[in-house]
Formats: sequence, structure tokens, C-alpha cells
Amino acid sequence: MATLKQQLAAFRTATSVRKDGHNPFFNSSYYELEDILNALKGASEFGVYFAQYFADGNLITEIEHEKEVMRSFIKLPELQEKNHQEVAKQITYFRRIQLITMFGICEPDIDGNETAVEGGLSPRTSGSKASGGVPPSSPDADDFL
Repeated sequence: MATLKQQLAAFRTATSVRKDGHNPFFNSSYYELEDILNALKGASEFGVYFAQYFADGNLITEIEHEKEVMRSFIKLPELQEKNHQEVAKQITYFRRIQLITMFGICEPDIDGNETAVEGGLSPRTSGSKASGGVPPSSPDADDFL
């Protein structure tokens, strides 16, 4: 019997995700939540199911295969301290990142680039090779650019 991790690996091999989001500041594309959810429709063919829900101030994502369950928790910001629209954006971002991480979908570290800009560094320009958090010695480092 295949394990959850084996089924996730098989699903990743058989699935591709389109990057329909565009970040004009970095001239880069990214996975929108809708792109990810559309790609994940095929997970059930591998006996893999997922759910995202809120409990105790957390966004919880669960992935299940047979009786194996993998969970991820992200503490949500306090509503009274934030604009509700900002909280909704953060929740969408958290949902996307949890699914990308748990299903092993690769995405560049756009937020790391934004942090670098705030710190006085320039954004990555077309043709440059920034590691995006992956050590340059990694054989797959270019996959993260």
C-alpha cells in the first residue's frame, strides 16, 4: 500500500500548475490560489484529499491519504488590529503558501525579494541569477528562480 508521501510524489509527477499571477514590480509570475486549487482537483485520483479551515485563530490545512494525515497550522492576525481587506489578503496568501508547501509545488521567493528591496537592495532584474533562498551549490537551484 502506498503512503501519503508516495502518493504526493506521484501526484506531483503527473500534475502541472499554471502560473497565471503576474507581479509587475519584479516582472515575474506566481501561482494564484485559483491556479493551485484547479491543479489540486486531480489529487483525488491518487487518493489524496485536502481541506482548509479555521480553528482557534489558526488556518489549518490537512492532507489525507487513507488514514494518514498531514497538518499545517498558521496563526492568523488579530482582526481588530487590521483592516478586514488586509486580513482577507493575508488569509489568501497563507492558504496558497500552505498548499504550495504541503504539496511540494515550487515557487520563487517573491517575498524575500520584497524584503531585500525594503532593506535597500534592488529587485532581481531579468537575466540575473538570485538563489531565492536555495543554496547556489544545490543542483536544482535554478528551479527556484
